[in-house]
Amino acid sequence: MAVWRCCLQDNRGDHKALVHASQKEGDPLCRVPVKEKIRKIPLMFALGELGRLGLLFFALTAPLSKSISAILMGIVGVFFLIVLLRRPKGLAFLLRDPVFWATASFTSVYLLGLLWSEDLAAGLKISRRISYILGSYVLCALFLKGAEDGLRMVKVLVLGTVLLDILAVGKFLGFGSQRAFTLPSAVIMNPIWFGNVSAVALYGSLFLFLHHLEGKGKVSYLWGISALINLMGVLLSNSRGPYGAAAVVLLLFLFPILWRQRMGKAILALCLALLVLLPLHPRFQRKLWIVGREVKAFLSEGKLRGSMGRRLGMWKLSLDMFLDHPIIGVGTGDYELEVERRTVGEWALLRKYNQPHSIYFHALAMQGLLGIVALLSFFAVIVRESLRQMREGGLGRILGLFALAVSMHYLIAGLSEAVLKIHVLVVMLGIVVGACFSWRRGFVKSLGDV
Repeated sequence: MAVWRCCLQDNRGDHKALVHASQKEGDPLCRVPVKEKIRKIPLMFALGELGRLGLLFFALTAPLSKSISAILMGIVGVFFLIVLLRRPKGLAFLLRDPVFWATASFTSVYLLGLLWSEDLAAGLKISRRISYILGSYVLCALFLKGAEDGLRMVKVLVLGTVLLDILAVGKFLGFGSQRAFTLPSAVIMNPIWFGNVSAVALYGSLFLFLHHLEGKGKVSYLWGISALINLMGVLLSNSRGPYGAAAVVLLLFLFPILWRQRMGKAILALCLALLVLLPLHPRFQRKLWIVGREVKAFLSEGKLRGSMGRRLGMWKLSLDMFLDHPIIGVGTGDYELEVERRTVGEWALLRKYNQPHSIYFHALAMQGLLGIVALLSFFAVIVRESLRQMREGGLGRILGLFALAVSMHYLIAGLSEAVLKIHVLVVMLGIVVGACFSWRRGFVKSLGDV
């Protein structure tokens, strides 16, 4: 009894010690009502546990529901504010964190671009969306205890996407009064977004498979099945961008790692076989032929034929915006306004697109050289820290590999799609960065210290 009271009075006591002491035979405190026991749990410890649990549900629902995941992030944010009120200097450790500074600088460029923006409403919306990356990172830094918690975040993110992909497979097979075997087969979101979301989860499934395979755990087979389901999601999206980015990442990054394992060879060979056989399908070959025709029409006649022709038109407009405002761009949120001013005749159809389908041209148009430098610097820091973490080994190596694969996917897919303007992809990137890096300087270890 004395042991428990001492621990309760000193928040530095470990919660496990409290439970152990309370279970001693003959301890009268064992007869204390449950409500009384709950009341005696240290506030900072409770906030830490609730914050960590909230982050896990936030990661689980991120691919499934924009509104639910936003509500959960808001709840975790309330816990965050309560902790900061009690510990005003609690996030001082972030000042020494290069990933935090890279994320904060990247977000700041969007906010800075509001100063010369004409369409403030659109600019604020874009800035709020990109701030999810910084918000997710800070919340993870506060509440994640270590690499184990980071790995749990990755697992629930993958599981949420597996549920999404299973729904897409069911739709493809004709369940739910849908016509069977039609492409694209995506649910909840645009097929291009769906393909990129599934690709991010695919990398997570493969690295989790590798991690458990090294430990000779039977659970590795479950992650292998998860990887195949995620791969089906990529293929069912029927989108060139996610497919191409996933193929490059698998060949350049995952192939050398997974090929060392016997089971890894089987899973990887199946993934690569599907990715290689798909281009042989007549439908896919026809799409490639159409792309070539659209590019030729744009270069020779200036006509915007099909999706590729329109992309080329949007990229040219973005380049014109950059050349007119090379240093600071036209302003955050002013892309649509500028397109309306610069399009006449046949090119007027570009006014219905709110982004140029490229993270690079989007940055050049909105924030000029300042924007493209911030974008590339952000991903450069992620790549550098991933490589550093991989060399350190342990669970950090798996998380570093995952972060590297995801960052490469965004850089490649971003060539033909503005992946950083899509809410679900921005949120998932924030979760990945937070789960893979923020735990290294986690503050939650000391939440019960005062």
